[in-house]
Amino acid sequence: MDYIDTSAYRFEAVVDWISFQIETVEPTQFPHIQKRLTEQIGSKPYVRPIDPDTGKRKHDEGGTTTVFHFKVYDHIANNAEKLLGLFADLSGEYPLQGAPLVTGIEIALDAYSRSGSDYALQMAAQWMMEHLSAPPVNVRQYDPSRRTKNKNVMFNQETRSLAINPELNFRTGNQRDDLSFQVYWKRTDKLDDEDSGRRGKELAQHLHRARAEFTLVGDLLETEGIHTLDDLAVFDLGRLSRHLRFANLMTLDQATAGMDSLRATSLRSVWDQRAVCLAPGWMRRDTGSDGHRRHAQPAPRKHSRYTTPNKGMNRIVSDRFAQLGARYLAKKNNEN
Repeated sequence: MDYIDTSAYRFEAVVDWISFQIETVEPTQFPHIQKRLTEQIGSKPYVRPIDPDTGKRKHDEGGTTTVFHFKVYDHIANNAEKLLGLFADLSGEYPLQGAPLVTGIEIALDAYSRSGSDYALQMAAQWMMEHLSAPPVNVRQYDPSRRTKNKNVMFNQETRSLAINPELNFRTGNQRDDLSFQVYWKRTDKLDDEDSGRRGKELAQHLHRARAEFTLVGDLLETEGIHTLDDLAVFDLGRLSRHLRFANLMTLDQATAGMDSLRATSLRSVWDQRAVCLAPGWMRRDTGSDGHRRHAQPAPRKHSRYTTPNKGMNRIVSDRFAQLGARYLAKKNNEN
């Protein structure tokens, strides 16, 4: 299913969440940080007290520490001005040791059916799953209502005939990887609960959508230049659109055209027609500008050699991310 009628959908890019690490000047207990954040956010965030020596959650002494982790969602995460105001208020009550560190960010592209059709959303979710251009590391689908690990269905050579199911969540990569992806038909949302957890609730029909999201953590945040809140407050989120790309897979006949029989047989043995979650691969750089061979690190390809970029959908991604970046930096843009 290479074609998708994009006119049948309304697309929007949003920040799902941003996670932070803060360090207070004086030790305090996490419920005090949580209460102050709740007053500004309007809902209770999950706050983890961290042991500065081990970097792990602190359980003793009532969670008294100087280091805390938490996430912000929704209207706060999507507005640089509100983020700055949140931390300014927090620092006014609990002075901070330096700028808050950004530890993760998750951004989504949502497709809403213009006709309100859940079937159309299923088809959009399946199309995104089948055309996501991403490394095939730990590719799996799972039922989010069953959280045990053994319910994951892995996509590998032994399960090549397994069909993609748009009613299940589709993941590639692990949540701790610098870059990971998830595609799903979104019908529920998470609310903060009284016990500091996040519980699901059914969304109204008009809020159902097909969602493709990616998460940046670790070194990739550093590479993008996002280290602290100060970096994030002036960052153009539109730049991150390059991490979400869709492509069309060649037919096997097209991929093997012109190959010798040995290479063609080798490719047929690993060919997977269900998804474009194929490794982008590497383009060797063995020859220098002077024409002489040299040893060098290969450069990553933008997409697999067996795919072609889906220009229509990728243009929508770029446009919606540009709109997200403009909204996020609205105050800065207005001042300029």
